[in-house]
Amino acid sequence: MAASGPVARVFREAGPWPVEVSYGVQNPERFFPRQGPRPQGPVRFCLVGVLDTPWKGADLALRAWDLLEPPVRRRAELHLLSYKEPPAFRHREIVHHPWVAPNEVGAWLRGMDAMLVPSTAHETFSQVMAQGMLTALPQVVYDLEVLTEKLDAGGGLIFRRPEELAGHITTLVEDEPARLRMGQDARRTALE
Repeated sequence: MAASGPVARVFREAGPWPVEVSYGVQNPERFFPRQGPRPQGPVRFCLVGVLDTPWKGADLALRAWDLLEPPVRRRAELHLLSYKEPPAFRHREIVHHPWVAPNEVGAWLRGMDAMLVPSTAHETFSQVMAQGMLTALPQVVYDLEVLTEKLDAGGGLIFRRPEELAGHITTLVEDEPARLRMGQDARRTALE
């Protein structure tokens, strides 16, 4: 059993045994959609991980945020969980959170509207992406096979450049029905 297509490929190339791809998360019962209507206020995007790690792509998210038109930025927030040493942020709608305990991540994600996963390398699964999908958050992911393979049936958008990411953020801010539909597709995929 392998957690992603790229991992399975390594095993298939190394030997004659069959390899299946499947993924899951610990304590999946903690990851479920928000109950009730969405609270009023800005569309809340999140990025979760050890964000000081260069390949996690936080710099791509921050560059994309700089590219947003001011009216879009006024209707959105970017929540970052978490840096060991947070940089200075140029926009007031960027919110840094200290790390939360693993048993609190599901509740924290239910306060969000969409998830960014801009990792550019080294991912073998992306546990947090699966957690976000279970929470019915649409995913906006870097074009990395281990991430994009989870969106084969919908559930999000794929980007390669900060300009594309800014465009996807704009789409999710302006098109609530699409945002909700992608979130439902993401959850369905994660449950399957």
